[in-house]
Order: sequence, then C-alpha cells, then structure tokens
Amino acid sequence: MKWNAERINNVIEKKISGEWGQDAADNSGVFVLRTTNFQNNGIINYDNVVVRDIDPKKVASKKLVSGDIIIEKSGGSPNQPVGRVVFFEGNQSGVFLCNNFTSILRPGKKVVPKFLMYCLFYLYRKGVVLKYQNKTTGIINLKLDRYLDEEIPLPPLDEQKRIAAILDKADQLRNARRQAIAECDEFLKSTFIEMFGHIVSNTMNWPIRQLHTFSSSRLGKMLDKKKQTGKHAMPYLRNANVQWKHFVLDDLYKMDFSLKEQQEFSLQYGDVLICEGGEVGKCAIWKENIQNCFFQKALHRVRLDNSIMLPEFFIEVMHEYAENNGFKDYMTSATIPHLTGVKLKKLEIPIPPLPLQEKFAEIVKQTEAMKEWMKASERELDDNFNSLMQRAFKGEL
Repeated sequence: MKWNAERINNVIEKKISGEWGQDAADNSGVFVLRTTNFQNNGIINYDNVVVRDIDPKKVASKKLVSGDIIIEKSGGSPNQPVGRVVFFEGNQSGVFLCNNFTSILRPGKKVVPKFLMYCLFYLYRKGVVLKYQNKTTGIINLKLDRYLDEEIPLPPLDEQKRIAAILDKADQLRNARRQAIAECDEFLKSTFIEMFGHIVSNTMNWPIRQLHTFSSSRLGKMLDKKKQTGKHAMPYLRNANVQWKHFVLDDLYKMDFSLKEQQEFSLQYGDVLICEGGEVGKCAIWKENIQNCFFQKALHRVRLDNSIMLPEFFIEVMHEYAENNGFKDYMTSATIPHLTGVKLKKLEIPIPPLPLQEKFAEIVKQTEAMKEWMKASERELDDNFNSLMQRAFKGEL
C-alpha cells in the first residue's frame, strides 16, 4: 500500500535545541542526557547521566516530556555518523534536559511518536543522514534543518500505531538477546570471584609469581613506512584489533615481514595479545583466527607455561587488574599511560592450583559457546528487525 509522504518538519510540533547556557546554582538536581547516553537501538542508557545546576527559566522551556525524540546533531565519527535517535519514555527520577550536542524533536498530532522515532531510526540505518553531514574543526555536525526536510511515509494514525507496536515487539526480542549476552559476561565475572576471590588484593592468599617466571613475552614489530616495499606484505594486529576477550579482524593492515621476522613475530594458538597503551592491559586469546598473521609493536605477545597458568584464567586476571587499578604500579606515564615490556614481565600474579584453573577454563568454554549461539540468534533478530522496518516504510507490513 502506498501512503502519502510528508516532510519530517511538518509532523513536528517543536524543535528544541539542547543548549541552556551557563549553569546556575539555584536549580540543582536537573539531569542532563548526552550522546554517551545514546544506545544504537533507540534506547536511552541512564547509567551515566550527569546532574547540573541550571537556570530555572531554561529548564522550563527545554525539559523533556514523554514521547520526545532526541537526535544527535554534533559529534559522531567516520564509523558512526551523527543522526542517531533515542526515545524518551519519561523518567520518574526527576527533570531531564539534553546537552548542546543534541536537539529535541517533539512530535505533533499528525504522527504517533514511536512511529516517527522508527522512521528516523530507519533513515539513520539506511545512511540517509550521510547526505547532511558537515565536518568543521574536527567535529561532525548534522545539517538538521535540511535533514528534517526529508520525507517520510505517513499512514493513518491507527496504522502508525500498529506498525510501531510490531517494531516494538521485534526490538524487545533483540534487546532481550543482548541482555542475555551481557548476563553471560556477568556470570563469568561472578564465577571468577567466587572461585578465586578478589584477585587484585589476593583475598584467598594464592602464591604470587612474576609473569616472566612462567611465560615468554615480547612486543611486536615497529612500523616503519619508509622501509615498506610490499615484497613481504603480511597482515598484522594493532591495538585497535584487540578488544577484551576477542579480536576485530575485518580491517587488518599489512606491512613487510621478512622470513626471519615471520618466525620472530608469529602467532600460535593460545598466545595472549595485550595492549601496551590505550586501554592498558586489554587482551584476548589468539585461536588461530586467521593464518599467517603477525603483530605490531603496540601489542605484547605472551606465551604462558600452561602447566602453571591457563590463558582463560590469565585474561580474566588482566581484566580484573584493569577494572580495579591493578596496573597502577606498573604503568609508565610520560604522556600517555602504557605498560612497557619490562614492567609487564615484573607483573605479580596470584597462582591458584591448575585443576581449579582448568575447571574455570571449562566454564569459560561452555559460556562462550552459549554466547556464540546467542550472537548468531541476535544477528537473525537484527536481520528480522531491519526487514520489518523496510517493509513497514514501503507499505508492505
């Protein structure tokens, strides 16, 4: 069914800038939403909402009401353009405003608020916002007025409600799957503490050894663009490819590795790759994800003596150290904090009995298998949601 089209501007009652000027001390306790509170599924994350003291006159004219749509108008990155939207359902915790990187779109009577949010979400996912990006002084901005001249399909209100309800249900299934995946991580974290105690303070008094006494470690090859010939170009891992407990391998760079260097900087199953800088200590276990891959100087390669420590236990230790200031005595910070090879070798780590580590490694294996299944299911739910959106806005739902 083909519906009439309408410009977004024509279905919005108000467009409210998130700017409020200078803070004032006579209206404390106002919550301010920022783009860091945006989740990519249209939902607001309230975990890190800031509180500001703001002029009451500004509050009265700019406070959010239930049904408002918040759009990101500044910030962004090449991998995540501006134009993301989230839906404000209302919150009983207090009064909420938005910061100056956002704008509030208040739907009018022609449109169901959730339907409009999904329309904007669809335009964002299709990349329509890319036509309205403007980069100035390193910040990406959305030409909001021009973007809001885009047309959207506008079925009757009852049909809008029906479509929004279908998409809500599909979205709830996606969110439930994401939550289940997050709960797997929480399960592993709590299981680790239950089995080994608080490892940074070593509450179970395990014997302690320096890392170099039960492993070998080294930094990767330094990139020298002037010496690159392409004759022995091979893929390599850099800091950006290493995430906590997994790798991102869809954007590998290449540089020359001679035959000798290929032996020196090789990777084998069970190696742990650790970030020297950035998020210090971030690491993952290499499981021969791809063949003939090497690593750059920004990463440490650690090979553990598995008769003393298993990699599944080791990376959980590193995660606990990173979260609980366990690296504070080992980081060098001339400009940017980093973990040198010398400091890493001296890192003191509690050593629980190997059978207990093996038991934990088996739990990790089973949990990771469950996560992989759930991630595959999540991808299917994402595909289904995207298909529903496409059909909905073509009048085929």
